[in-house]
Amino acid sequence: MAVDYQKAVFNEGVLIARRLDTIQTRINSVRVNPLAFNIEQSCYNYMVWYGDLCSLMGEAWSKLTDEEQMAVDRVRLMINDAFKVFPPHRTIINENLNQKEVKIKYNNWNKIEKLLFIFEKELKIYLDRHGLANPDVEGGDMF
Repeated sequence: MAVDYQKAVFNEGVLIARRLDTIQTRINSVRVNPLAFNIEQSCYNYMVWYGDLCSLMGEAWSKLTDEEQMAVDRVRLMINDAFKVFPPHRTIINENLNQKEVKIKYNNWNKIEKLLFIFEKELKIYLDRHGLANPDVEGGDMF
């Protein structure tokens, strides 16, 4: 069997699906305990969750309409602001005892968590709408 090197045997849709699956798997993993510190990523799991949601947004960005882009970007910016105004953790340093204590601010966390879920739900709607969540074999949306 002769190989035609003029034609690329490459389907970007497969790579996109793999990246989306990897991102979603990590989101599901860190969402189990979002307030825990993630040693591998050197930040709290909710920051990994947020970063991965931004990655999902980036994967879908070119397929989104202008209105959808504005909607998800608005939520992303709200979360950025919320992290500054309502930090879920507060670090207390006692120099006399050379101790560092981290306290969870649950009221702040509840606000952040709601925004993260809104962001995720909105992204999933758009991913599905544009055939990036579940490939539509009949319609060929994913590829």
